[in-house]
Order: sequence, then C-alpha cells, then structure tokens
Amino acid sequence: MARGRCRDNRAERHTRRRLSLLSTKKTESQPNAYDRIYGEEEMWENYFYFMECMLPVSEEVDVRLQLHPNNPPITHQGIARIFRDTLSYRRAFETVTHNPYSTVLFCVGT
Repeated sequence: MARGRCRDNRAERHTRRRLSLLSTKKTESQPNAYDRIYGEEEMWENYFYFMECMLPVSEEVDVRLQLHPNNPPITHQGIARIFRDTLSYRRAFETVTHNPYSTVLFCVGT
C-alpha cells in the first residue's frame, strides 16, 4: 500500500512549508488493501498475541518496544486502526500490565 495515498499535499503561502492534510473523503473512498476485512477485535487479538510472544524476548535482550499511533487514526481500507485514542492506549498498556518494556512513541511526524 502506498504511503500518503489519502493525503493532499499543499504549500503554505506564509511559511513556504509543505503541509500534509488528511482527506477523509479520499480515505473513505479507498478500496480494501487486502482481500478481506480485518476487524477491530481481530486486530486486538493479534496485538495481544504479538505482545505475549515479544515482551519476554524484549526483556531478555533489554530492548523496549514502542507503540506508534495510527495515522490516520480512523479505520480505512478494510483494516481497523486500533491505536487511535486514549482509551485504546489504556487498553493496550493494561493488557500487558504496564510492562516497562512496552512503551509509547511520541511521534511528531518528522
């Protein structure tokens, strides 16, 4: 899937910087990325399974895992975006019992 597919790139007149604006209309009109839909509960189950397998390994090798927010934070192209708000982060961290090797990435889009 190509990145930026649902964004409009526009030049800001006053600062001469490029802006990337999400077009929800474009996002909602995109076809499914795969041959089936990946629902929210299935994505949560996959996340929990991944963390159950990977956290012991990350602890053993002293590497922290970082949770990156979904961008855009809305379900599109047949894939549920589960890391989109405070409640979803709470669910993610409570499930792994606030393990210090499960962290959040504060992404500023650079």
